Amino acid sequence: MIYNQIMKTNTLFIAPLVAISLFSGGCREKRQTAQDQTSDDTTQVVATPAETPEVGLNPQLRQVLGDGEGLIRGTNLGDALTDVKARETAEQFETSARHVGYTIEFSSLESADILYYHTPDGRIDKINVDLFLNDKTSVEQQKNELSAWLTRKYGPSANDSAESRWTTPGARITLRDVSKKKDFGLKLTFDAAGETVTVRK
Repeated sequence: MIYNQIMKTNTLFIAPLVAISLFSGGCREKRQTAQDQTSDDTTQVVATPAETPEVGLNPQLRQVLGDGEGLIRGTNLGDALTDVKARETAEQFETSARHVGYTIEFSSLESADILYYHTPDGRIDKINVDLFLNDKTSVEQQKNELSAWLTRKYGPSANDSAESRWTTPGARITLRDVSKKKDFGLKLTFDAAGETVTVRK
C-alpha cells in the first residue's frame, strides 16, 4: 500500500516533468527551424545582391537622348549622315553644308535642338544638343539627371567650375550650363576623343 502511494506520487510528479520536457523540446525545435529559415533567407539575399537600379530620366530627357543605343538617339560619331536622317524622328529645322538640325518642342514650353555636324564625305563628327529651359530650377534638375545618366553609362566625370566631362573610347562628352540672365539652358556636346566634348552645366 505504501508502495502504491509512492508510485502514484512519483507518477504524478514525473508525468508533468515529461510533458514539460516534451513541450520545451518541441518549442526549441520550432525556434531552431525558424532560425534556420531566417538564416537561409539571409544567405539567399546576400548571395543574390540586388542589381543597381536604372537611373531615372524624365520624359523630356528620354525623348532627347533616345533609347540608350549609340551616344545619343541611336547615333555614334562616324555614322553616315544618310543613316541619321533615315532614323531621326524629330522635326528638321535647318540644314547647311556642315550640319543638319532637328528640334523637339515640349508641352512645358521648353525645347531641344539637336545638331549633327558632319565631314564633307557625310560622316557624323560632332553632335550638339541645346536644351532651352524655363528657369534655374529646370536647369538644375535636367543637369543632375543628365549627369547621373552619363555617369552610369560612361563612368565618373571630370568636373570644373564651367563643365563636366566624360570620356569614352570613341568620344568625349561635355555638359555645360549656358544660362545668361533670363535665358536658361544646357549644352551637351559629343565629339571625337581627340577634341573636348562638353556638357554644359
